[in-house]
Amino acid sequence: TFLFYGQIHDELGLQLAGSTIGVSLDNHCLHNLASHLQHTACPALTGLIIDRTTLLPGRLFFTMHGREETDYGWWLSQIASCASFDWSRVLAAARSSQS
Repeated sequence: TFLFYGQIHDELGLQLAGSTIGVSLDNHCLHNLASHLQHTACPALTGLIIDRTTLLPGRLFFTMHGREETDYGWWLSQIASCASFDWSRVLAAARSSQS
């Protein structure tokens, strides 16, 4: 299952903060989330959030991970990693930081 940029933007109740929904998400949080996951050895979660028109993640998703924009094999491996990853420690850490 994939989530679309617009869906995430709407569900988070964000104001448009860029020329497109994808840019707005990046300005609000998506880049920070992707960077955090990268530095904590988690799967590249933003691989599951895609542009409805292209059915691909944004260009920044690939480049911030040092990948070519057409490295679809790596992208598919990140999707599989996200699906099988035990997110409980990440969620527990997020919950404890909110306390």
